[in-house]
Amino acid sequence: MAINFADGSTQNHGSKLVQVKDISWTTKTRVYGTNYFFGSANDATYSFTPKNSNNVIVAQFNLMFGRCNINGKLAILINGGTDTGGHFFWSDRTTSSYISGYQSYSGGFNTADDSISTTQDYSIIANSFTLVKNMSCTWPSTFYLGGYFYSTDSSGAYVNLNRQHNDNGGHAVSNIMIYEYEDMS
Repeated sequence: MAINFADGSTQNHGSKLVQVKDISWTTKTRVYGTNYFFGSANDATYSFTPKNSNNVIVAQFNLMFGRCNINGKLAILINGGTDTGGHFFWSDRTTSSYISGYQSYSGGFNTADDSISTTQDYSIIANSFTLVKNMSCTWPSTFYLGGYFYSTDSSGAYVNLNRQHNDNGGHAVSNIMIYEYEDMS
């Protein structure tokens, strides 16, 4: 069955949704310096096992940040960022950072000087983004996601997830929706 688009192009094949996984959490987290703000290199809560290594993985991240002072990078790491000596970041398109050096921007989805979300002490703001990977990049069969904060700034770099900067009880729910699609290309 063909799909006809307004620009005149045609797609002659569909794509089959193979599986979906919802990962939601409410844990209030404040991280100073270099550390995970969710997950880890092997936290099964944030894991996904593809059905086929040739499929496409789409992950929709909805992360709830309070005021932050990044001064480095925020990244999504796969299996702790390394596997048999190679780096596994979900995205590697950032090329600079407020803090100098390759490590401070490599694999980051945000390398801001200051906040990713709000500058207000009692606010929490949703930050959503979608990342896509073709499984032919030789990932392990099960992979573990981790939100990673990297900063060498010792003067007060921090990240607040699911919490306000000045915590008076308010909090939020972050989630990741992971979709596996059959690769029909």
